[in-house]
Amino acid sequence: MVVHETDGSDTEKVAYLQSLATADMPAAPRYPVPSRYSVRDNDGSYTPGIHNRLFQQLMYAGRSLELFDEILQQLGAGTKPLVCVTPVVDGAVKIDKVGTLPEIPFPDRIQDIERFAAPNYLDVYLTEQGFDIPRLLNDDYFRAVKLLFNERLFVSAAKLMMSFVDTVAYLHEGDLPGNFQRWLESYVDMPALRVSPEELWEFRNSLLHMTNVHSRKVVAGRVSRILFFVGTMPLGLVPQDADAKYFNLHQLIHALADGLEKWIGEFNGQPARMREFHSRYETVLSDVRYEVLSRSEKQRAQGSL
Repeated sequence: MVVHETDGSDTEKVAYLQSLATADMPAAPRYPVPSRYSVRDNDGSYTPGIHNRLFQQLMYAGRSLELFDEILQQLGAGTKPLVCVTPVVDGAVKIDKVGTLPEIPFPDRIQDIERFAAPNYLDVYLTEQGFDIPRLLNDDYFRAVKLLFNERLFVSAAKLMMSFVDTVAYLHEGDLPGNFQRWLESYVDMPALRVSPEELWEFRNSLLHMTNVHSRKVVAGRVSRILFFVGTMPLGLVPQDADAKYFNLHQLIHALADGLEKWIGEFNGQPARMREFHSRYETVLSDVRYEVLSRSEKQRAQGSL
């Protein structure tokens, strides 16, 4: 870390720091990573340090300066320092992109976390046959859907499934309008379900936001209202809502699983697609990659539920 003082706007100051990064790097004082951070090795032991992947997660959460708390205090940087973080790879400055971190205040630092670590999913899911995306997505998201369905919590399972399609659509093409419908159109046999991607999108909107099936377009009569059923619909049964279209929730889950298989199959032999996937996957929250708290912190969290 190197300290500079200069005048100008924040934009000008950041540009000034960026222009000095390469020259400052060789002589910049080095500091050890605080002992509250560690990485988990393959044998289950812990080594002092922090994965770049985890530091990126801290940045996305607006918590990256926590890593430098002690250093900033030693340097007398104040409570709101202007900081430019620059990656160094193999001794050379390497900047892939330039951005601004979210300004989220965290006045109360977490001081009693013994280990802030998560398994490196690239190591866990990299096999001799290649990167196991199906197992990764199953462990992180799809398994929870199946658990809810098997516990007969069908509405919650449907909610989580809609959110999962959101995630996959984001991984496919980024945060673009209509990505939910386009992913369904490209990879899922929607005609077999007898609902359209647009109808499922409106179902998703009202279910996630209001836990009903009355989105604005449905209420306006622009899109058909759809409802799900579980099991086999008996012949001659008059549905409670005769104006709605019904689809089989179990069939939808299997159709989405088939669509995932088709989508993942397109990654074979396409390194650019894999790099794009990993770049976006680093930004999503994940059950199997979530931070590991100390035992005392876990006990307090469990006691507060």
